Amino acid sequence: MNDTEKITKELYASKFYPSAGKFIVLNPSTLKEEEVSEKGVLGRFVRVRQLNSFKSRETGKPVYDEVDVCQIKVDNPGATDIVAHRINKENLAAFMNRFPKAYKEFAANAPAKDKKTLEREALITRALALNIDLPETLSDADLEKVVAEKERQN
Repeated sequence: MNDTEKITKELYASKFYPSAGKFIVLNPSTLKEEEVSEKGVLGRFVRVRQLNSFKSRETGKPVYDEVDVCQIKVDNPGATDIVAHRINKENLAAFMNRFPKAYKEFAANAPAKDKKTLEREALITRALALNIDLPETLSDADLEKVVAEKERQN
């Protein structure tokens, strides 16, 4: 097993699909803005198990979190770079609109997240609703305490 496999393991991935994204450009001959389709960009959604370094140090053994990401690459021979964006509630809609076919396939076929991951996501959602800044390294127990205290104050 190489180092990358120890850090992240793919659980499920949709196929790469072309972008449905559009952007505005200025037409130099008419000096008017035009909407142009994004060409040559592919995206897919992936659920991975990612090593949580902080929790692993706390427990003394490897601890993994299930994370959804959108991977984007340029459809160009020889291009091998893939950019991965962690999916969160702020950017999900943008990626769903940009790669609707990939998201539809992912949503229909990805395995359900484990109970612990769902509980943490629910806790993070509560924290964000209370405008709590969340450092990445906050343990579940500490996060629960912070959320409970903030809810008591409100």
